[in-house]
Amino acid sequence: MLRTGCLTGSLLLLAACGSDDDGVWQPSPDDRWHVQYTGELDVPDGIDVVDLDMEETPASVIDGLHDDGIRVVCYLSAGSWEPYRSDAAEFPDALLGEAYEGFEDERWLDIRSRALRPLLTARIEAAADKGCDAVDPDNVEGFENDTGFPLTAADQLEFDRWLFAEVHDHGMAVGLKNGRTLAAELVDEVEFQVDEECIALDECDALDVFVDAGKPVWSIEYEGDPDVVCARAAELGFATWIKDLSLSAGGHECPVPEGEGGADGGGR
Repeated sequence: MLRTGCLTGSLLLLAACGSDDDGVWQPSPDDRWHVQYTGELDVPDGIDVVDLDMEETPASVIDGLHDDGIRVVCYLSAGSWEPYRSDAAEFPDALLGEAYEGFEDERWLDIRSRALRPLLTARIEAAADKGCDAVDPDNVEGFENDTGFPLTAADQLEFDRWLFAEVHDHGMAVGLKNGRTLAAELVDEVEFQVDEECIALDECDALDVFVDAGKPVWSIEYEGDPDVVCARAAELGFATWIKDLSLSAGGHECPVPEGEGGADGGGR
């Protein structure tokens, strides 16, 4: 099922609902965004966009969010293997590299291999079938890590561009997850950016290209004084949550910066 345009699917309302020339949803920097990958879903009042774990979220939950006028971004890992996923046994051993630091049960994937692509296409198709409006593909900066494979920036760009095009071909928006060093080269090929800890690491400047393009940066911080973090997020023009590492319910939402974005089209 390909989802284009508004939540109702009406092509006559594409411009009003925020979509690009291909009918893919373009979120607004003014949208209130919430992220939660674990635990019983608890969406604060007034939220426009929710970022959820694709496999763990039933289609009925996504339908319910749509009924409430909320857009749904679906998380999946594109560059790492997770043993607890339902399709984990389908990944050949040759695709699995070094352990992912901090998550030792996960393994980096060889993104150069064409054998990986149909496996990821199946995940993207599952997201489309569930009704996801967008995909949040994680671990698309493997070339900067000890993956066990001699990955280059060129390898990463080729893979990322294939991935983004594949999501678009299935009628959904897509974001760049982290990947700050490639932001300038990829900003025109995605609809948003999801970042982790750029404020804590003082590495946010590379994401100015998204703000300049009128595309939202949805950022997550795992520590820091809320007043300090939110002040910096406001300066940057980012929609930011301070969350626990498991990305469960709750957390501290920084106010959405006003007047930072030029893209038309909110989630409602």
